[in-house]
Amino acid sequence: MVFISYSRDDIELVEPLVVLLKTSGQDVFYDKESIAFGDKWKKVISTAIQNSNRFLLFWSKSTILSVYANQEIEIALTCDKLKIIPILLDKSPLPPIISDLSGTDELKSLFKNILFRKRINNYITKLTYLVTGGFLVFYLYSFLSKQFFSKGEYFFWDEEEVDDSIITSIFEYVTVGIIIFLTIYLWNKIVLSRKYKHIVKQFLS
Repeated sequence: MVFISYSRDDIELVEPLVVLLKTSGQDVFYDKESIAFGDKWKKVISTAIQNSNRFLLFWSKSTILSVYANQEIEIALTCDKLKIIPILLDKSPLPPIISDLSGTDELKSLFKNILFRKRINNYITKLTYLVTGGFLVFYLYSFLSKQFFSKGEYFFWDEEEVDDSIITSIFEYVTVGIIIFLTIYLWNKIVLSRKYKHIVKQFLS
């Protein structure tokens, strides 16, 4: 079994690797999913560490401050057959008790990839709100103009021109944006599923 030790502040970086491990058929202990309601979580975690053969420690400046992660390290060090693998998320030095262990920073590109995807998703969300708001304002203006003013009197553009050019252009830009987003998203999916499989195998070897 593979035990995942991490800080909750790094959860967005940890979860993709957990998914990769699970899809490779590994039995993974991940506290967010492996501890049931009503369980005595300290005992469950201690037992899980003792029953594991791999202890993946996601180390960062947040992990340094995590009381629980440091307690898990202490338990792991008492298990002779347990292999502890530090995964370095940043340049934070390992604590003295495990400073002699060789860590890996091979996943830094993966983490940058994840953060990049997060930023893209945020931009797409904001763009969706902007486009939706723009359409609502445009149609509200058109509706009020038709209801309260004579046709064309208070319009800043010709209705036919709006229908044939402006709206068409808007849809074209939105369509291109969606295609670009889907291309980036699918490319990232391929990278995550292929490029890092060999790294997962190294963790388990």
